[in-house]
Amino acid sequence: MRFALAPLLALATLSSAANAQYEARSGSVAELREYTREYARCMVLYQHVEARGLVLSNTPNDRLEREFASIYTTKPLAKVMGCDRLVIRDGHAFILQPDLLRGALAQELVIADLKVAEVDNFASRARLSHWLPGSLADYAAKRPLQPGPARHITIEQAYAEEMGRAWLSRYGECIVRSNSAASYSWITTKPGTPAEKAAMTALQATFAACLAQGETLTFGKAVLQGAVAINYYRLAMASPVPANGVAK
Repeated sequence: MRFALAPLLALATLSSAANAQYEARSGSVAELREYTREYARCMVLYQHVEARGLVLSNTPNDRLEREFASIYTTKPLAKVMGCDRLVIRDGHAFILQPDLLRGALAQELVIADLKVAEVDNFASRARLSHWLPGSLADYAAKRPLQPGPARHITIEQAYAEEMGRAWLSRYGECIVRSNSAASYSWITTKPGTPAEKAAMTALQATFAACLAQGETLTFGKAVLQGAVAINYYRLAMASPVPANGVAK
């Protein structure tokens, strides 16, 4: 089934309100991404089990704080066990963005737990299950939107964002299965280096092949890399199962 890709643009950047809030306090969105990666690295070191559980779960963003309170909060980070020096910059705590955090945790878990790339494109693993928000009516009934000062969107816009995340999750699995070696290289190379550029170049054909005819996308590198990292780790951790099964 094709999905209108416009909502993915909402995932390309952090929300404008969150951006403005952060930039007013402590710098650029690029810095926020850097700090999120550092925070994820620290969480993998000190709370590995919880970090692994978050990445392997299909928990939607609006339930992360309830189910993974030890490593995720919607409040400004001020004190985190073992990671205090990473969360305070220029006297201010930064605010985690759930999509960036999930992807950053997956990248750090791949680096920490998987020292070599899988070479079989995960052919022995069944397709992953990906969370879906259901129908718009169900979504509205189960997750009523609670607008705040930084969240002026309709329930339809929120639903479109969730459908975009679900589509991107499946797209990430296609990329990993189609070219696991290049996916691993992209996940594990240092950002902004020639090695990262080479890894992305090696994936260009895969990016195109995983799109249905007529589909196009435009979104940020960090969001796509996070989706690839999440799916790589989930597939690597899944047990081999019979054909046509569904991995957990």
